Amino acid sequence: MAVLDLYLDGSIGQRKIAGEEVHPEALKWCSCLRKIVKRICTNEREGRKRSFQIPFLSGRGLNVACFMSELDRLDIVEEQSGEPVSFFGMDYEQKCVFADLMFKEEAFALSDKIRQVPQLASSLAYDNRILAGLLAFYGMALDREDKEWENQLTPQGGFDIFANFPHRPISTVHSTWNGKAKRGDVLLTLPKHGCPWLFANLNPRYTHKMGHLAVMTKDIDESSNKYGRCTVECMLQKGVHERTMKNWDTPHYVLGLQRVRWHWNWKREKSVLRRETIPVEKPSALADIAEKYIGRAYVRWYEVVVCKWAAPERFTCSTLIWWCAKEAYGFSVSNWLYAFATPADILRNPSTYIKAEVK
Repeated sequence: MAVLDLYLDGSIGQRKIAGEEVHPEALKWCSCLRKIVKRICTNEREGRKRSFQIPFLSGRGLNVACFMSELDRLDIVEEQSGEPVSFFGMDYEQKCVFADLMFKEEAFALSDKIRQVPQLASSLAYDNRILAGLLAFYGMALDREDKEWENQLTPQGGFDIFANFPHRPISTVHSTWNGKAKRGDVLLTLPKHGCPWLFANLNPRYTHKMGHLAVMTKDIDESSNKYGRCTVECMLQKGVHERTMKNWDTPHYVLGLQRVRWHWNWKREKSVLRRETIPVEKPSALADIAEKYIGRAYVRWYEVVVCKWAAPERFTCSTLIWWCAKEAYGFSVSNWLYAFATPADILRNPSTYIKAEVK
């Protein structure tokens, strides 16, 4: 469990302790999300519809209902009483202050994930270019007020790029999983390890050319069978089915899932927001849900870019994790804005954390 306090008066910008600087791409991403929330709050105050249309983000001309839904599901409690607080139950000023503090903290949390996987910054930079351009096109370009918000934080420097050859001995996989990989954990590999910005890798020697995810169905220990079924995953030819440790003889991450809870103390310019991360109370629930979908098909070719809409009838490897997490725990492990999910998207989500890595 991790807990951090944030203050509106700018003192957060003084957090320059080693390992706690904010990454510029994380800051830009959170600044764009904050811009959208501010527009939603302004629309609501002025009596217009809460949501608005951004066709690329919403697909088929729909409004950003998924974004609204995530705001509505934020786990917020009042600091003193412990009573639940609804984001849309706050007045306009409270919403704006809460958004300022929340996205500052999310920028730090995302920066911490980038420190663990430096190449996530390139994936984020790609999304930032698209999102900032779309916001500008629809009259929501980042302005001076957004820049002043960003300037309260201190961006850190650059990052290195590396990549590993895809195959690892099964003994290495077993030793890494031993005692760490548990039923309900998530396995995640990228198209090229260390390169989350790469959407597909056509090198024939690479096992998972577009990255891949799976749900662990066994607790792994010293005596575990290296060739026994221990995962549920979704693949193009077989749909949702079980696989073995031997199928994961490639660099990958073992992820856990966690809740993000916000402790809110409204004091106007002295408001305090405390971010708490709590590992899910029953990790095995993810595996319980995934196992009941064994036999479901992979999405049809025309559903790939809106693959979330096909669930739970059909899945990709990413939407299987996304759907099962929503069903088991009530939160999303994928980007709020998109109708599709990718391994890199899930890797950098604040509801996932890295437990182990097969390098």
